[in-house]
Amino acid sequence: FNRGKTEEALGFFRAAVSIAPENGTAYNNLGVALISRKKYPEALAAHLEAVRLKPDWSLAVYNLGLAYVLCKNKPSALATQKTLQNLDFALARRL
Repeated sequence: FNRGKTEEALGFFRAAVSIAPENGTAYNNLGVALISRKKYPEALAAHLEAVRLKPDWSLAVYNLGLAYVLCKNKPSALATQKTLQNLDFALARRL
């Protein structure tokens, strides 16, 4: 979806999460696509679900922290960064 096909990607990822609601990767990808469209509250919801399903996946935790930042929720972003430090310190420094 980096080549101007974000809406198509959104449709694909929405379908993926409806078909496989236990797939944390699909929720993470949906959240990334939503962020690219500046749909931050929706992206936050998708990333919350991704982390619920895959709590030890550092990329999902990072993307959740980013969604909190974009939603201007600094306390939650900082708490997420602290969690991420235990999973991937280098990635946490980027948040």
